[in-house]
Amino acid sequence: MSVYIFPVLFIFILLYSVIKKANPYKAFMEGAKEASDLAKKVLPSLAAIFIAIELLKISGLGTFIAGILAPIFSVFGIPKELSLLCFIKPFS
Repeated sequence: MSVYIFPVLFIFILLYSVIKKANPYKAFMEGAKEASDLAKKVLPSLAAIFIAIELLKISGLGTFIAGILAPIFSVFGIPKELSLLCFIKPFS
């Protein structure tokens, strides 16, 4: 059954574009251009966040801060092993 999902979806999109009298290739190219523009805007921020998170892990500062926050997290029932993840996750 799952083998037919993409062919059926492809045929449905083509039939929909014929009914709406739209050019599917042109619409695809415009969408791809918008996606590449978005990637150009977002990529530097993502790279900075990933580098900052790795620096926290490598330097040991993340583990230190997680150790300080572990008692606070334990009040909420979060194990101390997850405190580093709870600290870093909002930044990613």
